[in-house]
Amino acid sequence: MAFSRAIWFIVGHNLKILKKIKIQKLLFYEIFFFSIFIIISSQLKNPYLIGLIIATLMGYYYGRDSIIEEYYLQNFLINKRYKATMLSIKHQIQKLFQSGIAFILGFVMVISFSLGFLIAGICMLVALLGIYPFLKNMLNK
Repeated sequence: MAFSRAIWFIVGHNLKILKKIKIQKLLFYEIFFFSIFIIISSQLKNPYLIGLIIATLMGYYYGRDSIIEEYYLQNFLINKRYKATMLSIKHQIQKLFQSGIAFILGFVMVISFSLGFLIAGICMLVALLGIYPFLKNMLNK
């Protein structure tokens, strides 16, 4: 847990580097970054190394989250009065997806953790690559 917070701190204080990258490219690179590291963790047998990879991913995810929220608010917020409502709805939808995926993934991980990470990584890669063209078109408007 402490390592993910350290990564979160490092990424959070170096956001100016990530802000130089267009949001479309950043999301495209993150598709492969997250998916490949989840697939790599499925092939590892050392639980400490797997924990290190997951902590790195989570720290990066939460560290760069402010960039995504800033872009979201700047480009999709119509009325400033609804800023908190939009962020609240965004987080509720995000938690709904996370809960559903965790529930499904829990059934697979009963069989094998390696199989669960492998299926999660492959499904993440396929789903995000399928969604990316639609997302790219929406972000370009």
